[in-house]
Amino acid sequence: MTSTNGDAAMSRRAKRKDEDFLVQCRVLARRWQAGDPSVFGLTELEVDQFEEMVLKAAESREKAQRARLLARARFVGQREAFANLRRLFGALVGSVDVKAKRAGAKKAKGVYSAAGIDPPEKGGPRPAPGEPFELAYTMRTNGEIEVAFQIDDRGRGGLLYEVQRRLMPLEGPCPPWLPFDIVADKKFVDKDVPPGLRQVEYRVRAMRASGTKSDWSSGLTVPFGTYKSAGGHASGDDEDPTAQRATPPEHEPRRAS
Repeated sequence: MTSTNGDAAMSRRAKRKDEDFLVQCRVLARRWQAGDPSVFGLTELEVDQFEEMVLKAAESREKAQRARLLARARFVGQREAFANLRRLFGALVGSVDVKAKRAGAKKAKGVYSAAGIDPPEKGGPRPAPGEPFELAYTMRTNGEIEVAFQIDDRGRGGLLYEVQRRLMPLEGPCPPWLPFDIVADKKFVDKDVPPGLRQVEYRVRAMRASGTKSDWSSGLTVPFGTYKSAGGHASGDDEDPTAQRATPPEHEPRRAS
């Protein structure tokens, strides 16, 4: 078969998603090895080459998934480390502020100079809040999805959180983000997950009463696999379905990528 004919045949017969295509090829490799390939126009050598390439594709996919999970864990670790560092910095600078205040107005400048930090700015509008991070979901047994997240606003408080949701169909183009809810707590529950989805995505941003808003968080993906979900009950994108399943409430929630 020529390369052109092969490309045409593949476009008509091959599954679109990599994970589905790999399953399709594994099934065919076993079937072709078990039978007489000459019956359907192939040779034993071609079947052996096909099986070898299936194994290589599966191995490369597993390596890519491990690398992706490792990179995600390192990114989460970086965010946690910087959040802890900022909290400690704020506490230490607060102690310097206390020392400067006790020293009095004339000596306060010397306290800040010795510490190597600037005095606090005089009153003004509070800055835009930081971007929410560490989004994590828990799949409830009734199909509802609970999402929690973190934010480091240096103790300023008074925030509301705007939530958007994107419903990814099994087929078709990627839909836009749509408003979902505005909450006061760092968690929310999606009680109305439609059936027949490939995955649901959420993102959050913080906002103050003054109108200032943070950037949107990274999107959190809740995958349902390639089979139709039923209110959230089902088997993400091209990631390994066993590595990305929603966990029941008693397990550790999955986090945003």
